[in-house]
Amino acid sequence: MHDGVLVWESPGVARVWMIEPRYLPAFDAGRVLTFVEGRAARVVARATVVSREEDTSPSPLADLRAAARRPLSSPD
Repeated sequence: MHDGVLVWESPGVARVWMIEPRYLPAFDAGRVLTFVEGRAARVVARATVVSREEDTSPSPLADLRAAARRPLSSPD
C-alpha cells in the first residue's frame, strides 16, 4: 500500500506523489516537504503541509469511482 501526497502547483493544477509509508515523515501542519528524484537527488517539488486527511474505509481503492467522492477525515 502506498500513500499519496497531493501538491498544489498552481491554481487549478495539482500533482499526487505516491510514497511508501515507511518513507513518510511526520505530517505536522506547516512542515515543508521536499521531493527529490534520481541519484543526484534533484529537487522536483517543495510543499507546505496544510492538513492531513485519510480515507478510513477498509479497502480505499477497491472502488475508485466511490473513492473519488468519499469524504476524507482527519486522523487527529
